[in-house]
Amino acid sequence: ADIGAAHPVSIGERPYRLIEAADIERGARISLSLTDLPRATLSDRATATLTAIPYHYTAPALLTLFLTALIIFALVRPRTSNAPATPAQDAPAARDDAPST
Repeated sequence: ADIGAAHPVSIGERPYRLIEAADIERGARISLSLTDLPRATLSDRATATLTAIPYHYTAPALLTLFLTALIIFALVRPRTSNAPATPAQDAPAARDDAPST
């Protein structure tokens, strides 16, 4: 099979080089090496992963996150007593043997 020369083309306003081959026999093995390709950023990969999740998993996933956050909040927050404070608990005990002035 004869591979022709590369021809410049634009796809989505990005320049590419088009290489075509003709008369490739059925079952023939072709080796192709692609170099200098752009790498996906972390945000690109995260966006692709999130958009690949089926929408019917969204509600259970959000509910699980909410309940997990609620449990963590309930375990971490400081506990306060609901019993009303009595004057004996707030003031120091009065002593009868203290001299009066």
